[in-house]
Amino acid sequence: MTDHKDYLDEQYRLAVLDYQTAHNEDEQWQARKQMAQTERTAAELYGFEYADSLHKKYVKPLLDK
Repeated sequence: MTDHKDYLDEQYRLAVLDYQTAHNEDEQWQARKQMAQTERTAAELYGFEYADSLHKKYVKPLLDK
């Protein structure tokens, strides 16, 4: 079961990196969609607390800069 969480964590991390390195707004929106989809899957499989933890782990540091 941990493997699924590891996979979701990695997919979320990659989507955040895609957002950070996007060349235009379209690429940013694609990355946001991927983050939202990953959060939705994480919430369905492991609950909202886990989905929120992904957001806090990867997005909150960006906002705090």
